[in-house]
Amino acid sequence: MDIVARTKKDTVVVKEDDMHMEVRFYRMDSGNEPVREWLKGLPRQERKIIDSDIKTVQYGWPLGMPVVRKLEPGLWESRSCTCDAAQDPRGERQ
Repeated sequence: MDIVARTKKDTVVVKEDDMHMEVRFYRMDSGNEPVREWLKGLPRQERKIIDSDIKTVQYGWPLGMPVVRKLEPGLWESRSCTCDAAQDPRGERQ
């Protein structure tokens, strides 16, 4: 079963492995990882929120909304809200 984190640019795939999920970033034939590159370009606060949500899915599986949503059989979307990141300089949710 795969979990896919969709961003404006691309996707992050999380593979189920017993009690936790293996996180893998989409890799193009050229070897580029557009999602990882996009994440590295985000402000620190937003990266920390998305990282925390991916870890929650990775180690807290099985989960549901609002953190993860089933898109189709075997395909899941990891969801993050970075809307408050600019208000909290530590990158933590209030």
